[in-house]
Amino acid sequence: MEIIAKKRTIEGKKVKTLRRVGTIPTSVFGKEISPMSLEVDEKLFTALYNTAGETALINLKIESENPIKVLISDVQIHPVTGRVIHATFHKVKLTEKITAKVPVEITGESSIVKSGEGIVLHLMSEIEMECLPYDLPQNITVDISHLEKIDDAIAVKDLPIDRDKVAVKADPEELVVKIDYAKQQEKEEEVPVSEQELISKVEAAKELTEEEKAKREAEKKEGEKKEEGE
Repeated sequence: MEIIAKKRTIEGKKVKTLRRVGTIPTSVFGKEISPMSLEVDEKLFTALYNTAGETALINLKIESENPIKVLISDVQIHPVTGRVIHATFHKVKLTEKITAKVPVEITGESSIVKSGEGIVLHLMSEIEMECLPYDLPQNITVDISHLEKIDDAIAVKDLPIDRDKVAVKADPEELVVKIDYAKQQEKEEEVPVSEQELISKVEAAKELTEEEKAKREAEKKEGEKKEEGE
């Protein structure tokens, strides 16, 4: 994978003019290279980023210079349009280890999830790793098809990673995915009430009201008798 960049002279707020013509302001830094402002074609970069992400080595060719090995990093996305507005290329040295966050992707289908009884909790979306650039996996695939019961889980220690080449910077016991109970919203069932039942309820309310009136009247008369006796 390769992308061609041009050296950029436009800085600050003026970079908006680049974006209007389909160009993304970028920069490069890293081993044995001075930080440099660059610009790349937006469509070409977006297509490359969708394929490479931030974990695949790519060749960055700056104008007529020899290509250098870089990783894409610090990609900024416009919150409304979803377009890339800035990105950085990190030049790596192939003989020196790097640290990067590798995305975790779920594959397969759990039978208990398919039945609707359970749901998948994706607890870790990425895992930090240290290794040589060529040994860095582009992603980690987690197969959940064998998770068949509630509380079945996959921990960091269970991930398909070549630990002879890659050092995982996470607790081995930390859970990556887990099956939990599906939270179904209980709907209250409305019990239909017949017209006769409604009439009965109204009559009962009336009777209760009459009884209350009679009770109060009796209490009033009792009070009057006591006053006369005094």
